[in-house]
Amino acid sequence: MSTTDDALRPGRHLPFDTAQFADPFRAAAFWTGTLAPLAHVALLFGGLTPAELPVFLGCVAINAAGLLAGRDHASE
Repeated sequence: MSTTDDALRPGRHLPFDTAQFADPFRAAAFWTGTLAPLAHVALLFGGLTPAELPVFLGCVAINAAGLLAGRDHASE
């Protein structure tokens, strides 16, 4: 049995093509990763308190996830 067999392809049993969601997802992730640092600046401008640290780290995590997921986005 070959690894290119149709039974092993993800989404084979779904009634729709999952590839149609890839481009909009990448675009949204790319722009999230690009614009998320604006929240960092807003948080850092007033100084970080211990209560704001989890929010700041969450923003950094969202930024990193957006950059990772949107790295293959190419505008046409």
